[in-house]
Parts: sequence; structure tokens; C-alpha cells
Amino acid sequence: MLRSTRHSTALARCGLRRNVYSGSVNTKGSTLRSKALVATSCVAVVVALGLSRDTIQNDAPAIKPKKSVPTPSGSSLVSGKDSLEAIVWGSNKNHVLSSSSDEAAPIKRPELSPIISNTALRDLAVTEEYGVCVDARGDIYQWGDGFSGPLSPSDRPPRPQKTLSGKDISSIALTPNKVVALSKKSGKIYILSSKQNQQDTGKPSGSWSLSKLWTSSNPQVDYIELETNVKLHRSEKFTSISAGKDHLVALTSSGRTFSLPLSLSGNSSGQLGLRKVSVRSDSSSPSLADIELTPKAARDPYATATPYIRASQTSQEETVPQPAVASSVEQSKLPKDDDIRFCTTLYEIPTLQGINVAQIVAGARTTYARTEMGGRVLAWGANEYGQLGLGPTVTLPHVSVPTEVVFSKTAPSGTASTCTNIAAGPGDIVYFLVQRKTLGTSNRTFDVLACGMGQWGAIGNGLFTNAQGTPSKVKLVSGVQEFHEQDQTLRPLEIYNISTSDTGHTLLTLDTAARTGPGANAGRDLVAWGLNQDYQLGNGKRSSLPTPIYLTNDEGNRVALQVKEAPVSDMSGKPWSRKAWVEQTAVAGPGCSIVYWKLRT
Repeated sequence: MLRSTRHSTALARCGLRRNVYSGSVNTKGSTLRSKALVATSCVAVVVALGLSRDTIQNDAPAIKPKKSVPTPSGSSLVSGKDSLEAIVWGSNKNHVLSSSSDEAAPIKRPELSPIISNTALRDLAVTEEYGVCVDARGDIYQWGDGFSGPLSPSDRPPRPQKTLSGKDISSIALTPNKVVALSKKSGKIYILSSKQNQQDTGKPSGSWSLSKLWTSSNPQVDYIELETNVKLHRSEKFTSISAGKDHLVALTSSGRTFSLPLSLSGNSSGQLGLRKVSVRSDSSSPSLADIELTPKAARDPYATATPYIRASQTSQEETVPQPAVASSVEQSKLPKDDDIRFCTTLYEIPTLQGINVAQIVAGARTTYARTEMGGRVLAWGANEYGQLGLGPTVTLPHVSVPTEVVFSKTAPSGTASTCTNIAAGPGDIVYFLVQRKTLGTSNRTFDVLACGMGQWGAIGNGLFTNAQGTPSKVKLVSGVQEFHEQDQTLRPLEIYNISTSDTGHTLLTLDTAARTGPGANAGRDLVAWGLNQDYQLGNGKRSSLPTPIYLTNDEGNRVALQVKEAPVSDMSGKPWSRKAWVEQTAVAGPGCSIVYWKLRT
């Protein structure tokens, strides 16, 4: 039907041209030659249309790409040789992706970000209400309605605002109310508010001041510097931080782990690893009070039981539910949850003392620790969706004691399993990157195992599962091998980076750039799966996907994240380095996705 319509249209055009030709010649021979020439042209046009499915429009003007849409180079999202543009797509609620539009309509396909442009960053993170980044100089910038408040388009700042400077920040971790920052050089940890109207106080309000908790290098921004309950060793410093919804965990260069509650709900599921902490006894006083944060499972063991079981068990044991906060002061006088001085001391986790930890990661209400020796994983905290990965036999909703996650159950016999990385966003799902090695041989593969809440397909095993207690393999990216041309052998395809959001979608970067063959597009393949309600998977659709897919550009080619050397400037536009190695990094945020240029360390 479609092809015959095109043929008739082409013939009609040829007939029109025949009238023009025949009208311009009066002789009979010329007219016959003209008709023959026109007939030959019509046959050629019909044959060409039969071989091609594209509509030929000779008089159509060249389509100029819009400024807000990236111009792909091959299969990459690069608009120029030295260009360092960020790419965004998904939900634009609270103007986290774009501040120019008054309507927070979702971005269906990847396009250039007007907020982050022509710069490389040390780190970037977003929440549902605001975004934070660290530029090349280590200064913090913030934006979004959750930071500046809902403003009109004329009053809304077009660019992120600098908040904390001069601290050489290397990484950040976000909560709904606070921004946690780690200094690269000193290893100190700072906390500042996520709201601009709570940063402009300079010193804390009241008649007293905390000289240890703030300095005058940023008089316009109120922030604190965290302390530890034990003294660090000489040359020991903090190297990584991770924040859940209400708690913070940190790792030192010696492998010691620390935690801190960010609100009164900081240990609601036992994710803190301890109970007794010191907080301010009064919001207008610097004095401290010792409190005990009791997990839900300890203060009311039968909270989730049926009314019959709950009544019978409580009558037999004659137990009285414990309060959530045990303190000598009234709970109403304790500082509010959004107060950055709620708790200013990091506490070493008692159960992990003497264990050399290589990585510690915080989920929304969970904590995971990976040991240096053997790559074993310990998990504790909330377990309603099986996000601790303890298997189907552990049905407790909360586990307050670090418990080992066993990966050998999903591997064949004679295989050694070692965890090499953990990825857990501020949600109820976690990913383990596990290396499988056959004993007695050099054969090894890498599996991505997921567990937790997979209602929207975030588990990646092809199913929509509300709860997954046993770590399950993520399809398409687990056990993949590639042929190495130099050695003529098969090698495992490693995972370069995993980023997951609290709303249930994941972006995974394959390490395909190191061994790209000649003639291929150098870069790292990007795959996505999970929730897609706000177009956050970047395929222009809204159907959630329980299986990973390769992200493609407008031409249908796979997106390849690039690595290159380029001149780098800071967020203010001042040159920082004439040539530095940068790489495209994918970040999964609440309902949105961002690909930005990150400085390689």
C-alpha cells in the first residue's frame, strides 16, 4: 500500500514535468524525444523508490539540529572534540535537570543540560528536589527548587550556586535535608544544609557558638566539621562516605568503619550498627545529651504480626514496647531532623573493629561492608524486601547485627566467589559485583547479583518481583565473555560502574573501552533497566523493563561513553587545566538520568 502510493505520487510528479517539457517544444520530433526522456526518468524514479523506503525530497531544506539536543558523533553522546557537555533525560520535577522551563515536563530523549555545560566535575548527585556537584577546584554548587525554593522563571538562577568553597571536596553524599562532603586532601567530613535559606546564617543562631564546628573561610554558609569518638591513627584519614535516608557511614584509609545518625530515625532498622550516641540536648544550647536509638524490631518485636499472634505473644511475655529514643531529656527539646548539628560525632562500629574493610555502602535503611580479605560481604538493617541478600530462610524485617551474605549458592560447585564491588542507592535494592573463578583453572567470569525490591523490574532477571531475598543474576551483563585478539582467548567482560536510584531504575556501564578492536567505536556501552514512568531509561517510552537494554542514540547505534583528554574549566568558567583526562559517567537519580564528564583520579 505504502509503496504503491509513493509510485503514483512519483508518476504524478513526472506527468507534471512532462507537460512542462512538452509545452516548451513545438516540433513533433522534439515532443516525442521529450516524452521518451520523461518516461525513462519516471522509470528510474520508480525503481529508485522501490529500492529505497525513504521519501526523496529534493527541495526539502536541511534540518538544523536544535541547540538543546546533542549531535551524536558515531555512537557517542559527544557534541564536539573538546566539548564537555552533560546529557540529561527523565523527570524534571523541581527543575533538577533544567531551570529554564517553567513547566516541569519530563525529557523523553537525551538532550544537552543547560545547567552543567562545558565543564568536568569531581562528583555529582541529585535527589528529587535538588542537585549538588563538585567542580574541578573542589567547590560545591547546588541548584533546584529544594535548594532555592519554588521561584518564578525570572527569579530562578540559570546556573548552580556556589555554597561551600576552599575545602578541596572530592565526593558528596545527599539526604533529603543535608549535604555531606568529603575533603580529598585532609580527609575531613563536612555537613551543610540542602536549603539555601538555612545556609545564610554564618554562625549558628543563638548566644553561643561552636568554634570547633565552623570556620570563617565561608562566612556566608553555615556548615560543620565532623569529629570522631576515637582518635585516628597518624596519617589515617577518611577516604569514602555513603549516606542513606537517615544515616551516614564512612571508611578510613586503615579500613576502619564509622557511622552517624542524621535524624532520630537513623537507627530505625538497626542500620547504624550501634545504639548509644550523643546529640545536642537543646536546639539553642551547645550541651550534649546521651540518647539510645532503639530499632523497631527491638522495641516492638511483634509490630508486623497479625492481631491474634500479637495479642497472644504480648500477654504471655508481658513485654512493654520500648520507646524509639531513650533519653534523659524530653524528645520535644531535641534538635530537629534537618538541623545539621543534630549529631556531630562519628562513632566506630563496634562489631567491625579489627576487620579490615575495603568498602562500606549505605542503602536507604541498610548498610553493607566488603572486607579486604576474601571479598566477603556483611549486611545489616532493613530486610522487608530481602535487600540484605540473606536468602529465603531469613524472613526477619530487620537485622541489627552484621551478617554475611553468601554468594556460593548461585554458583556451580567448584567455583570460588569473591565480591569486588557493591552498589546500593538510596532505595531498597542492592547490586553485588561478584567474580567467579573455577578452582584449579584460570577461568573467571563476573556476575551482577541483585536483591531487594524489584516491583518495577530493578532486579534485572526478567521478572517483576516485590521481594527478592536471594541474590539473582542480572541478565545480559552477567557471565559475559569477549574474544581477545592479541591472546586469541576469551576474557570476562568487566563492569565499570553501576548507579541505581531510589525510585527503581539502574544504569550500568560496561568496560568495553579498554579492549576495543580496530574500526569499532571506542567507548563504554551503557545499559539501563527498571522503572521507566518518567522516561528515565532514555528510550523514549514509558514501559518499565525487567531486563537490561542497550541505550541507543537517535541513529539507533549503541551509546558509547567516551574517555579523552581535554581542557577543563571550573563552574565559573575559569580555566583549571589545559589538558586533563576526563570520562563520561552515568548517574541514576530519582526519575531521571544524567551523563556528565568526570575527572579521572
